[in-house]
Amino acid sequence: MSEDNTVSAHITKIKSTFQEILEYCHSISQQDAILQHLSGVHEHTRPVAYEAAAMFFALRDMDASASLYQWQSFVNKTGDAYATHTFIGLGWAVAQKQIPLNKLKHTLRLPDRCRVADGCGYYEGLFRHRKAVGLQQYPAYMDTALQKAFDQGLGRSVWYFSQGDPEKTAHLITLFRADRQDDLWRGVGTAAAFVGGCSTETLQHLSALAATFRAQLTTGAAMALKSRTEAGCVTADTVAACTTLWQLTSKQIMLLAQRAYQQVADQDDGYFHWITLLENAFKQNFPHDLQCS
Repeated sequence: MSEDNTVSAHITKIKSTFQEILEYCHSISQQDAILQHLSGVHEHTRPVAYEAAAMFFALRDMDASASLYQWQSFVNKTGDAYATHTFIGLGWAVAQKQIPLNKLKHTLRLPDRCRVADGCGYYEGLFRHRKAVGLQQYPAYMDTALQKAFDQGLGRSVWYFSQGDPEKTAHLITLFRADRQDDLWRGVGTAAAFVGGCSTETLQHLSALAATFRAQLTTGAAMALKSRTEAGCVTADTVAACTTLWQLTSKQIMLLAQRAYQQVADQDDGYFHWITLLENAFKQNFPHDLQCS
């Protein structure tokens, strides 16, 4: 199978898994049964399965009341391992219903709302592509304080929409204002590392196309590695993408990510600060004192 077909096949599998889990949730509805089913999904697509289930429970809540009782119950049962993906799944539901994100200010901390906004960006890029990418418009429900996180998710959708084609990806990003491109490239890095299927040559070409946004691309890849590591779903492709882009081992990359996160974990705006610290680590040409046990 050619590289193009491999990336496309990975994307198709991810999308089909999402749809299959949504259908399964509708047929079962019971959280414990759904959680048991999710644990059996292949590691490559399991995080996406949790996003689909989170979307399902959030939509049920939104249809029934103003609370997120069922979604929160699901999040509590999944724990920290899939936290990134359960909040992204909430973002899918928020985007579908076009609920103003500022309504979540008193319910979720800023770092979690950033993950929700990321999910919104991904949804808009896939299902409202002409408006989100063609016209580069933010949806009316988006909180201006979360636009950077939205653009990160939108960047992820660009990689999927482009079927992993670096040239097409770079072209679509040039349609946007320069001050939005850094977040878009970070999303591309997350998607490329998460989806997998790229050769070393393709990743190097993608990095060259990112040019001045190479640090953002690379940071996005590290974010994918961190979320997969937390979920216990690390794949060889994700490791390969990160090591190619960072020129470090996966252990060294995770150490960088964890060190940066520990510096900002207690800050309400820690999500953006953490990203900046990771980008700076790349720009500083990687500290030589990284030690891995």
